[in-house]
Amino acid sequence: MTAERRNAFVVFALVSSMTLGAAVLLLLAPPRYPWEGNPLLTAERRMAVREVEIAYAPADAAGESAAPDGLTDDTTCYIYADGPPHWTVRGPRVRLVVVGSEERQLGERQKLALLDAVRSIFGRRGPEAVPVRLAVGADEELPAAVKDLRDFLVLKQIIK
Repeated sequence: MTAERRNAFVVFALVSSMTLGAAVLLLLAPPRYPWEGNPLLTAERRMAVREVEIAYAPADAAGESAAPDGLTDDTTCYIYADGPPHWTVRGPRVRLVVVGSEERQLGERQKLALLDAVRSIFGRRGPEAVPVRLAVGADEELPAAVKDLRDFLVLKQIIK
């Protein structure tokens, strides 16, 4: 076997194995999207985001934390401890509702889902392009999960 033929065989084998490996990985773990329902994000509708509010809702009061469907022009995203976020795209004011669980702190999966939601809103721009605020009460009455949420947002420089 000549050197040129051997090199061509090695390159062909390498490309084939990488292609097959990528195909197997896509079959085992299909790509996940950070939203459910209407996939038209605010950026695709050419609607400028004016404000982002991040709120915490206890698991038993998640339905009460936002106005019923049809009564608000806000874009809302519910970020659950287990399961994908649920987006309802309506208007330029975005409300991210972190729905609590029985844990005292937010789970890693929920924190990553929150970061994905923030990234989908801002794209390449940073959080400083649009005002972001955390809707919470006074410091003395904050549950541990809300303090964890606030500390996480400060750490990631989403709020100050």
